[in-house]
Amino acid sequence: MPLKKGEFVIIPSYEHTIAKLGVTYAHPGGKQCSERILNTHPLTKDQYVLNAGCGSGDISAWLVEKFSVNVIAVDRQAAYIEKAKLKHNHNNLSFEHADLFYTSFPKATFDVIISESVTFFNPIDQLLSRYYNWLKPGGVLYHQELVKEDDHLTTDEKQELCQFYGWHDILSEHEWIVALANAGFSSVSVEERASLINRQQSQSPSSFAVSFDENMSEGEFQLLEKHQELSDRYAFTLGDRYFRSVKGAN
Repeated sequence: MPLKKGEFVIIPSYEHTIAKLGVTYAHPGGKQCSERILNTHPLTKDQYVLNAGCGSGDISAWLVEKFSVNVIAVDRQAAYIEKAKLKHNHNNLSFEHADLFYTSFPKATFDVIISESVTFFNPIDQLLSRYYNWLKPGGVLYHQELVKEDDHLTTDEKQELCQFYGWHDILSEHEWIVALANAGFSSVSVEERASLINRQQSQSPSSFAVSFDENMSEGEFQLLEKHQELSDRYAFTLGDRYFRSVKGAN
């Protein structure tokens, strides 16, 4: 409804809002994308896995059920961790409310790290280095990342997107590969490529299909309206890549 003179609306952050609203698969392609990639590269029983940015925990639970692995699932949004703990109960699955950028695991802790639409919400180079250090020799990072599809994204447009979503940067596919090599990864492959318009036209749920709810605050409603507007405007400019990045055995 229109605001009265002197009134104002507090606009919450995008990341906080999707957690509060319980968006289950807040990454492009959703569960189908995750399962498609990980069924192609099955995990091994009893491996130690970090789900970096686990959301509501559905993928973490699926990993335990499907592959009988041990999963530590971390998210910095308390609302997601609360939902995950209520929803999932497995002996080999633990949920932790923590910010990956400030979390410290011992070196060479994990066989596999899964990070879907998380890295670019943080200083990219530093978080990639953390992933690398946390992996055992020969360990694998499966990660879905935001990309710019061409060089037509202006500085002002990039700034608008980063400010609204809380992204730290928007890299091209090539820039991601360079960043991964600089972090130490010895092998990088692109398992899946998609533009935002491709995701919008598919049947897969994604972070760009957030439902409106009658119980939302005015600020949340305005945020999701803005999100829809940006999604339409940049549908051909933005996309995602699902990388498989391997740490050398030595």
